[in-house]
Amino acid sequence: MPAHRNSSPDPASWLLEIQARLDSLYAESQAREWSLRPEGFRAALERSVRRRFADGPPGRAELEDYLQTLHLADLALASACMEGSERAWEFFVRTYRPYLRASAGAITRNRTEGTDLADSLFAELFGLMDGRPGPSSLFRYFHGRSSLKTWLRTVLAQRHVDQLRQKRRWQPLEREDGIEKPLLKETEPLRCRSILTADCICAVSSTR
Repeated sequence: MPAHRNSSPDPASWLLEIQARLDSLYAESQAREWSLRPEGFRAALERSVRRRFADGPPGRAELEDYLQTLHLADLALASACMEGSERAWEFFVRTYRPYLRASAGAITRNRTEGTDLADSLFAELFGLMDGRPGPSSLFRYFHGRSSLKTWLRTVLAQRHVDQLRQKRRWQPLEREDGIEKPLLKETEPLRCRSILTADCICAVSSTR
């Protein structure tokens, strides 16, 4: 007997067919600890399954098997941070900022550059909009298919590669007299803003 497959292209309808399983996953994720409501957790699952099954609707068993492989607690934490949960952000800052800086230092092999890289990513994760976390948060790309630490380290490595490429594009020009003429880096203000944003996040979290 062929396995049942969803006919709708909408991930929301796929999840609707396994509502009881979703309730169990929500409880398992400990999303309530971050005040993440079931709707927010479901939205995170929808993003994840849409990404995984971009080529076509999965069968029910295939969908359930996939959901079972997700790092649910990490997905709930990332989703809560993206929604602006103060408790989630306090936990993330306390737990992951040291890890981000240590990982970035290992990637860049330079403590100062590593700190700058980590704080820049921290600001992207915060997704600052009008002084508050917003939908531009980088967390929207975390789908729970790996642990949050593994994903963060992967993003750090990619950002480092991006920076190296950017530096090569902005190599100083040599004038006729042999003196190098540095080019203005338009990204420098953004880098400074990212570092300040990361520091502000930690300052706000430490005072709550």
